[in-house]
Amino acid sequence: MRPISLIFAATISILAAMPAGAASGDSAASAWSVTDQMRLRLVSASTTAGNETRLGLEFEMKPGWKVYWRSPGDAGFPPSIDWQGSRNLKAAEFMWPVPHRFSVQGLETLGYKNSVVFPIAARAEDSAAGLDVHARVRYLACDDICIPYEAKLALALPAGAAQPSAFAHLIDKYAAQVPSDGKAHGLSIERLTALGAKTAGNGILRVVAHADLPFEAPDAFLEGAPVLAYAKPSVKLSDGGRLATIDIEVNGLDLLEDAPGKKLTGRQFTVTLADGARSAEKK
Repeated sequence: MRPISLIFAATISILAAMPAGAASGDSAASAWSVTDQMRLRLVSASTTAGNETRLGLEFEMKPGWKVYWRSPGDAGFPPSIDWQGSRNLKAAEFMWPVPHRFSVQGLETLGYKNSVVFPIAARAEDSAAGLDVHARVRYLACDDICIPYEAKLALALPAGAAQPSAFAHLIDKYAAQVPSDGKAHGLSIERLTALGAKTAGNGILRVVAHADLPFEAPDAFLEGAPVLAYAKPSVKLSDGGRLATIDIEVNGLDLLEDAPGKKLTGRQFTVTLADGARSAEKK
């Protein structure tokens, strides 16, 4: 059975600008936007703005509630930001810390509980003009039900020599969780192999990964054609726990319409490997 794209356990549809909440009292943070399930705000690693300013979108969630990763899995949608109305903002790169897997009633979703900060690299048009950012954030709060929200956040930083803020360490903590090539963690993704189709609509992809220090509980997240969905991996360790063979069932091959046809070979996938605090990513 194909997974559904979004779950509403009750008939709830709430999409409105949420109250900004009390002011933060810190010039490097926006006011909180508060709902019954969580709160969020923009924070800056510096009290001033230059050519590039490190920002963060911070979520604090009540127990049981979560927000989603960039590829949420069998349900949901990830947070997104519309920067319209910002001044002196040339570009903003949104980064994704490695997610956690949630397996509930046969559905596999990927995201974050308790708290998360999404690092953002904000580049200015004019490094001498300061930065005034306005963020319209769309996100989905999920537990037994899923509720869509919008939040409006604003943060103004004057131009000046870089001065670390109280949030610099927090942003750095989550920036370190954004997957890269894995070298810093002693991880490498060696290869991705298609093992063939189980049925007309299903196939299996095998990820082989190596670790300098033995794996503890590796997991792998795949991203490819939007119509494809991925089951919870089956993991086998060998070579003293340093070699992981990870098999992932892929569903939705019968829905593929683009070349190279209804098969896995010849396609590009992004593999994100997670093992505790260690991670790696490779196309």
